[in-house]
Amino acid sequence: MGAHRQFVLHDNSQEVLVCEYQCEDTRVFGIFNVRGLEGDLPLATIEGEFVNLIDNQPVIVEKGQLKLSRKPQIFVCSNLSAE
Repeated sequence: MGAHRQFVLHDNSQEVLVCEYQCEDTRVFGIFNVRGLEGDLPLATIEGEFVNLIDNQPVIVEKGQLKLSRKPQIFVCSNLSAE
């Protein structure tokens, strides 16, 4: 059997593109701040510190919030249970 895969484009009111690719127990998130906004972005389904695959900088999701960066952020979350 093949792995279950899904691509999700999350809707939000902050004009930030949030993409998620799911494959079994791994999720890859892409956060694209197209307007260069500042502040926090709600990401309630994950928590922790991750590594931005573009520049190896830390990406921290704390209390369901991600601090927006002007640079794209792509990071991997592994071993997550399905919501």
